This record gives sequence, structure tokens and C-alpha cells, in this order.
Amino acid sequence: MSMLRAFFLTLTLSALVAATAAGQAPAPAPPAQGAPLPTPGSDVVVNNWQLVQAIMKRIAAAPPRPNSVDAALDVPAPDYPFEAFQNLRAKDLLRAATDGAAEARKNGFNRPPEEVERQARANVVLALEYLPLLIRDKKDAGMVSGYIGTSQSDPVVRRYLVEQFAPDAPAVSLLGSTLDDMYDRFSQEFQPALEAVASLATEEPDIQTLAIRVLHDRHWGAYAAAYAADPLVAERSAAAGAPEPPSVQLGDTPPPVKPETLSILRDQGAMIQRYAESLGSHIAAESIRDERVKEETRRTLQHFADNVLLPDRDRVLHLLNPAAAPPLPATGGDLPIPLPDILSDAAGEAPSAPAGVPMVDLPPGL
Repeated sequence: MSMLRAFFLTLTLSALVAATAAGQAPAPAPPAQGAPLPTPGSDVVVNNWQLVQAIMKRIAAAPPRPNSVDAALDVPAPDYPFEAFQNLRAKDLLRAATDGAAEARKNGFNRPPEEVERQARANVVLALEYLPLLIRDKKDAGMVSGYIGTSQSDPVVRRYLVEQFAPDAPAVSLLGSTLDDMYDRFSQEFQPALEAVASLATEEPDIQTLAIRVLHDRHWGAYAAAYAADPLVAERSAAAGAPEPPSVQLGDTPPPVKPETLSILRDQGAMIQRYAESLGSHIAAESIRDERVKEETRRTLQHFADNVLLPDRDRVLHLLNPAAAPPLPATGGDLPIPLPDILSDAAGEAPSAPAGVPMVDLPPGL
């Protein structure tokens, strides 16, 4: 038996040598499944943008995936290719978006700038489409928020990410429909990053104007929803046939609401107050900020002052109109003490004294 095996082994080697000599490489055995794509972190150095493009092409070439069923709604729901991204992290797609924007600019050196930026944005949209699949925990959310808050990051990528946090935006992509919900889940990561973009004096004006608007809409949306959810407000709105605006609470005789609703409104009002004050430097007399930033800041502060129960509304109004008398300190401070009238000793007139204070004639010599 050993001799027979040796004979076949010799025969096989001879065949391989003959095939090589004829210039034909032996055909490898077909793999059981498609060869895996190189992944970041492996020994193969790859461009993240090229990697994402390859993944998206493979997804597009695959047979159509049947819709899954949303158990909560009992309706068909899109089935996303989670397995295609299971070896990636959020930072890989952020780098891919950066690489894609850079490639668009590199390839568009002789094209109009507007066209180049449109292509850069298209590449960013493609690279980040499945980013929500990779935001699994606070660490991943921190990567995204860190990218938003860093001015060294690509501006097209930053602008697109900030746009996706707008509340109730049309769900034209998986990213846009998911980040709205993720904002509440990872608010400790996302909110500070957006607030930094909205308030820093060195921020790029276009992105800053967008961040100011997004945060205004999120704060106001949460405040208005809390007010509308109050049972007494809902009852009055139903009777009137129109929603009751939260601004009625700023009147001299505000309509009643539940104590727990009032507590929520005051907590949210305090948060809005802090955000409003962080924007004040944009419209200070000495500010040299872009006019778009100033306009958006004034619009935001005026809307909050007109509609929200702020702890110190006068302070926000003073930010809007610095020429007006400054508000009194919110807490502490010395109260003015009225002083008595000063005695008059004008020539030819008898000294006067405050009402009710008797005049006393002093003895001569004193």
C-alpha cells in the first residue's frame, strides 16, 4: 500500500511540474464562500474609502434581501446587512468618509469648486450610511462626538453629521433616521460636542450656524412636547380645537398645569438658559463673528425669551439688548437702602429736614 501511495504522489508531482513548465498555473480549489475583504487592523494596509466602496459594491451585487418584520408594528421593515460591517468600528467609517472627501478633492483639481464639494458630500454620505450599525456603546458614540467637536476633522464630514442630529428630519437614510433617536440614548456624548460647536468663537461659521439651529430645535421640541403632554393642557387644546402654546405660561395669570409638568418645564428651562447664555458672546458689542452666526443667535435667544419659562429671562433679554439697563443679580447682592433727604442750608433759607424729623436747636458755641 505504501508503494502505491508513493507512485500516485510521484505522478501528481510530475503533473504539477509539467503544468508549470507549460506556463499554466494549477487551478486552485473553489472556496466555500467569497474571499473576505481586507479589514482595518489586519496585516494588509488598505484605504478605508476603498474598503467601504468594495463592501457597498458587494451589497449591491448580492441578491435582494427580503424585508424583516417589525414585531412592534407588525409591518415589513428593511433588513440591513449587519454581517458586512461586523469587523469594522465607527472610527473606520469616519476615516472612510474623510478619505472619500479627500479623494473627491484630489480628482477634481480642474473642476468647479461647487461640483467638487458635491462629490465630496456624496462620498461622505455613502461612507457613513451604515454608521449607526457600528455605534454600539458609549465608546463608539464618543468617537462620533469627538469627530464632530474637532475642528481638524473634515468640514464636509462634520457638517453632514451635525445635520443628521436635527429632530424629525425627513428619514432619507439609515443614518438620518437613527441618529435622532441615538441623541437621547447617548446625550452625554453628543450634546456637549454640539454645544461646543455652537459656542466656540473660533468655529467655522457655516457649521456653527447649523449647530445653533439643531440645538435650538432639539431643546424647543423637548420643551413643547412636555407642555403638550400635560393632561390639563391637552384638555384645553381639545376644547379650543388648536394646540395651546407654551408661551401662555409667561403671562400674569398662566393657565394651570400639573405640578410635575411645571417641574419638568423649569428643569428644561434651566438647561435652555445655560445654552442661551453660552451663545451670548456671539452678539456682544465687541463680537466680530460672522453675520450668519449673529443672526441665528439672535433668533434663537429671542424665541427662547418669548416662549420658555427661563430662570432669568431678563438676563437673556439683556444679551439681546446690551444697551438696556442690566438686570439685577439673580441671587444674593446688596439691596438698595433709601437715604434720608440731605439738609439744605442755602443762604437765606431755614434748614430743612426730612418729614417727621424734628429740628433741634443746639446751645450756643456748639
